[in-house]
Amino acid sequence: MFYTCQRVFRAVLLTLAVSIVSPAGLAARGDNSVQSNGIASDAGTPAQPPVIDLKQGIHTISLAGKSWVWMDPTGQATPDQAKAIFQAQPSMGGNTESVASDTPLPLAHDVHLRVEGRSYALHGKAMWLHFSAHNLSPRSHWRLQVNLATTDLASLYYQSADGSWMTQNAGDSLVHSSWGMQDRYPLFSLSDVTGVPVSYLLRIRHERVPYSAEINIHSDEDVIQSRQVENLFLGAYFGMMIAVAAMCIVNGIALRYGNYLRYAVYVMVLSIMQFGFLGLFTQYITPEWTRWNAVSSFVLPSVSVAVALWLVRALVKPSQFAPWLDRLLLMLMSAISVAAVVETFMPTLYGFRIANGLTMLSMVSMYFLLWYGWRAGDRNTRWIAIGFFPVVLAGMFPVLRNFGVVSTGFLSQYAVTLGSAIEVPLLLYALTLRSASQRDMRVREQALLQQDAVTGLADERGFIAKLHDSQLRARRHRHKLGLLHVYLRSHDMLAKEFGSRTANTALLLTAGYMRQVSRDIDIAARLDGPNFILLLEGPVTAARLIEAATQLLAHSLRPADALPVGQLPKLLISVALLPDEQADDLGEDATTTLNWMISQSEISNGMSPQKAIRAINF
Repeated sequence: MFYTCQRVFRAVLLTLAVSIVSPAGLAARGDNSVQSNGIASDAGTPAQPPVIDLKQGIHTISLAGKSWVWMDPTGQATPDQAKAIFQAQPSMGGNTESVASDTPLPLAHDVHLRVEGRSYALHGKAMWLHFSAHNLSPRSHWRLQVNLATTDLASLYYQSADGSWMTQNAGDSLVHSSWGMQDRYPLFSLSDVTGVPVSYLLRIRHERVPYSAEINIHSDEDVIQSRQVENLFLGAYFGMMIAVAAMCIVNGIALRYGNYLRYAVYVMVLSIMQFGFLGLFTQYITPEWTRWNAVSSFVLPSVSVAVALWLVRALVKPSQFAPWLDRLLLMLMSAISVAAVVETFMPTLYGFRIANGLTMLSMVSMYFLLWYGWRAGDRNTRWIAIGFFPVVLAGMFPVLRNFGVVSTGFLSQYAVTLGSAIEVPLLLYALTLRSASQRDMRVREQALLQQDAVTGLADERGFIAKLHDSQLRARRHRHKLGLLHVYLRSHDMLAKEFGSRTANTALLLTAGYMRQVSRDIDIAARLDGPNFILLLEGPVTAARLIEAATQLLAHSLRPADALPVGQLPKLLISVALLPDEQADDLGEDATTTLNWMISQSEISNGMSPQKAIRAINF
């Protein structure tokens, strides 16, 4: 088993090493079809993107297939230079020599049509998009939306009538108040000019993560409607997360169960991570913290993964069955924490790749730990595994997006949100099961301190405390209480002939008969060996006392399947009413009263050994 586990981890580590060293090849797979100093387009894609007609009845238009893309290798090109490069393309009817530019054009400019889902490695570069839109509806207003809330910088340019550039900027590298439109996404207003097409340039910079976000044109009505729907679902999601975290804190304090508190921390960290990943931090919490906004979407996922490992380690406790696995988890948690700190203060491309590799390794390790715990006999682990599965599965989409394997889309942005919405109630149920199991164990442990281990009846100490209170009430209210001393006289014979197990069965049967004749306010106890005592809370009469003793004797005379054929738990029952007017010297000492009852019972048994029920003082 151990060597099998080692082989699995070696394979995972090898896969991660390959991903970390060469993710750029995956990320840039969309650029391989681009010919240097020319135009390359996929089969079936028109050589010239059409002018986009904006008219009533249209709500959303994608720029895929309708815009040119140029990768600026320096990341420093100006709008004039980008315009010159796009106009220089033969398919656009332009000529490089006829385009005026104050500065020389960047070398090796590659221009091609934008294709949906293609990833671009923009680290140290900039991506320029060129498209033309014709507003055919004077009453309509149109917006351009970049569908990645954590975009570093997006800038939209178009020229006014006098030739000057109209500029709008948005992105995490800017304070939110300077955005063209203060929204969760980079959102820009298109020109209101009608009658003639307007040319637009969109410049995007995004470090480290391969860029493949959808870029769409929306009508004002569509933007408003989509925001209303998003706010509804995001409000419900974060409201649920806050409610679960608050409930776990209350339960953790009330039940003294630390895993509830750990889960509350996990839920809060997961919520904060989603708040940053969905662009809500920039919009509402930290609009002026450009440095934090730029790294929060990289740092918070690592923190949430480390907290998830911490929670799983606390739930499964691998140190009790696999110390090496516990040490591995501690090392992994430490590595992720260090990566998060480095990413916060010294963000680098390779540091980001290492953090993503550690995240993927953590997800694999988490499920390996849960599987190992289930194999070790922890039955509740399967519910924990089911609870974590939605988030672990959903977390693969943004990780694979970061490696350039999948493009930015609905799943890469919202899969973790949907997965955590499913995970939270499942994990809460798993925690409830585990909490109930541990609470039952604690209750049994506490009960063993006050109960007889064989029969489950109260022990002598608990009985004396109850008898003391009952005596005080009886004297205060001037009524009687009843005591029944029960002796299992067949106990020694059963132990000698059939063994201690049969003798203990007889003790259990006697305890059960005493529970049947007692009320909720009464208390039955086992003293030692075959001796039992039953307190009937007052007011009690002699007739009620004899009735209870008779019922107890009748139960014992019924055949019992648990005992050998022909064997019965033969009982000798002595009954007394207290306070005893003829024994005032007993006072209020419950221990003295109990000793008096036992001694009187022994005297009574010796005087009439064949009599099953004996009245001591009436």
